Amino acid sequence: RSTVHGPIISGLTPDFDAIAADPVVGTAGAAATPAAEPDGETAVSIQWTALQPGTTATAIFELNAATDITG
Repeated sequence: RSTVHGPIISGLTPDFDAIAADPVVGTAGAAATPAAEPDGETAVSIQWTALQPGTTATAIFELNAATDITG
């Protein structure tokens, strides 16, 4: 089971089940007032940012090859 955000992990441990049973939904930060809970069943999924395309690895290799601040 998975979503566009990654594999569904609710159902694996009691902690994940508790999060899915009573989700905190909001728009930003811990101080935000939570929005109303969505209708229907809620599942917990995870997304690993390392799988997102980016230039971090290229930058590391370029940094390793640099001879001075200008490259």
